[in-house]
Amino acid sequence: MATALARPHLLSLAAGFTDNAVVPADIVRDAVAAMPASGEALQYSSNQGRPKLRELIAQRLNTLPGESGAGPDGSGIVMTNGSQQSLYLLSQVLCNPGDIALVEAPSYFVVFDVLAGLGIEAVSMPARADGQTDAVGTVVLLERLRREGRLDRVKLAYFISYYSNPGAHC
Repeated sequence: MATALARPHLLSLAAGFTDNAVVPADIVRDAVAAMPASGEALQYSSNQGRPKLRELIAQRLNTLPGESGAGPDGSGIVMTNGSQQSLYLLSQVLCNPGDIALVEAPSYFVVFDVLAGLGIEAVSMPARADGQTDAVGTVVLLERLRREGRLDRVKLAYFISYYSNPGAHC
């Protein structure tokens, strides 16, 4: 990441940097210009996020096939500032220091920092040659953890649903 920041002409995908030419600056500028003059959008909100935004997201989610758990008022939705905050909150709620999180390997690099910062051990799940998590190998891993007396410490399994990022397997 430091190299990418030090060399602005380098297109680095290592940390999610994108080409500035494709960043939707006009859309963001228009959205900011359309904000109410009251300044409400610039004030703090509840820990869950803005109620009206959660309500609108719930309405949209509830129109999708197979989706119906968000609640009509958005009460089942929590807004975060990004994936890192989501990972941190989820890990903090589900795990205690010394617990184990099963993770894909390779994985999103941020998850390792989040887990380490909370004192959670990251254990890699076996993968097949095509990059997908190996179910049989994972059963063997779980059996090994059981024999070691550590299975009860497994509290979280972290999968990446979008093409096994960063491995790019479908």
